Amino acid sequence: MANKVEAQLVQAYKETTYQVEDPQVEIRIDRYHPKLDQLLDKYDSKEWLFITAWNPGSQERASDENKLRNKRLETEFKDKVYFQGSGVPDDNSWTPEESFLVLGYDKNEARQLAKKYGQNAVVFGRFKDKAELILL
Repeated sequence: MANKVEAQLVQAYKETTYQVEDPQVEIRIDRYHPKLDQLLDKYDSKEWLFITAWNPGSQERASDENKLRNKRLETEFKDKVYFQGSGVPDDNSWTPEESFLVLGYDKNEARQLAKKYGQNAVVFGRFKDKAELILL
């Protein structure tokens, strides 16, 4: 049963648009993102992550709790360039999650930060490479 649930979660993550409104960037797993590459170039960065602290373990939580968790997460970015965004699922039965696009984290740091905030996965990428779903 756990494998079926995990497969459904992975599919849901892949069927989500990870977006920032200002600057306008939309990220999809396993795709290239020239606009994101331009942003990385502008800020002299080579790697990025898209992360939230909402709904740890993919267990839905109250909005107030999620907002507080994200405020704590945001304090981690004091030395980074970051933008507010949201993960918007293709399936409208799941509420979009407030999130952050953060420049300058390597893959190991992305994993550590996502684990710290109880996430099952994090979206990660490098300059001129496809967006990657990292499962934890």
